[in-house]
Amino acid sequence: MQQELIVIANAGEARFFKRHTPMDPLLPGVHLEHPQSRQKSSELAAQPAGHGSSDRHSGGVSFAPHQSPHEKEGAHFAREVAGQIDKDLAADGGRSLVLFCSAPFLGELRTRLSASAHERLRAAFDVDLTSYGLDEIEQRVEHHLHPTPQPQAGRR
Repeated sequence: MQQELIVIANAGEARFFKRHTPMDPLLPGVHLEHPQSRQKSSELAAQPAGHGSSDRHSGGVSFAPHQSPHEKEGAHFAREVAGQIDKDLAADGGRSLVLFCSAPFLGELRTRLSASAHERLRAAFDVDLTSYGLDEIEQRVEHHLHPTPQPQAGRR
């Protein structure tokens, strides 16, 4: 049976769990926090929108797509989480990867995953489980990975 790396994340927190088989309990691992995601946009803005310090033009105006300070912080944290995923997958060889992340962080994280992590990605769910305790997380992970079939009404 293949080992699993399960990542539960949103733009402010990421919790890593491992288990050896689907029947084993989740083993808590790394816990990353990104407090900047909870700050006000005005506290995050280091430069006025549209201006870049690396511009070599006299006006200093950048034509990059607009990103809010929270979007920039989300992208930064997604890179950090993707880096930790790579470390965990490299350390444990044959693990598959399962993501449980809130939107839009799930999309941001998926764009930051390495080719190796993409190859091992077994499933990704748009659900935020970061506020739950370990017992509830285990139940919800099981529900998403192995849903019980619902009886269909009206079949004869």
